Amino acid sequence: MPSVEILKLCTRLEILVRPRYLLGDDLRFEFEADSLPLSSLERLEWWHHNGASRSGGINSLGAVLRSAPNLRYLFVGGFIELSSIGTEPIHLHALQTLRLYLVTRLFIFSRWSLPALTHVVLDLPVVGAWEMFGPQLQTVEFGRHLRFMIDDHLTPCIEKCPNLRNLNYYLFFTTPPHLSGSHPSLTCVGLHASVNSFLVEDESIWCHIETHFVLFTKQTFPSLERLRLYGEWRGILSHPHFLPLQHALQAQGCIIELPDGRTLPP
Repeated sequence: MPSVEILKLCTRLEILVRPRYLLGDDLRFEFEADSLPLSSLERLEWWHHNGASRSGGINSLGAVLRSAPNLRYLFVGGFIELSSIGTEPIHLHALQTLRLYLVTRLFIFSRWSLPALTHVVLDLPVVGAWEMFGPQLQTVEFGRHLRFMIDDHLTPCIEKCPNLRNLNYYLFFTTPPHLSGSHPSLTCVGLHASVNSFLVEDESIWCHIETHFVLFTKQTFPSLERLRLYGEWRGILSHPHFLPLQHALQAQGCIIELPDGRTLPP
């Protein structure tokens, strides 16, 4: 039974995943695809395929989104041609979380209306994200990708997201920011210690750590309450270089939360 016929039977579908297209897959899109009403859909994970989108219907991201007005979570990955989205406006009034793994500029979303959006996850840097969504965002997450090490992506994010409360990123995959002012609303920073094989020298590793940690001050982030640690931190926490960083944070009332949920004692 074709997949579209299966989907027609799922009248209360809440989650739909379109997997990543592999170059070795022999996929052909020669006929126009059917469109389906997806009013109950709340989560869509979509790896884009420009060839498939030209057949329209369920193969078109634009058509699917226009049929799913109640989405709350959307992931979009791949390279998207503007023509494959269409020029009709897309209004997702309930969408709260948008995750992007896109090799393109964000102008493709210029006709999108996302009034409830507060959470953005970027697996790759996306040009134009903060200009488009910055003022409404409360949570931003950066993925584990070396492109976040090439340029400073934290500074424009922090400066153009005035209502940001939660910021999560991979410590060893993210260039430290160069902030000139303060950010009054940021309350929680999450750091993941996933290893970057390009950082191998102990001196450069600790220089990188310290450059990040010295920014977590009341002068820069007056509302900062909590630093959450993810991944494997035991080697870092037990190192003598970490103790002054820990004391500086705790002296200003910032709680350091360990990967197992416990807090680091004074």
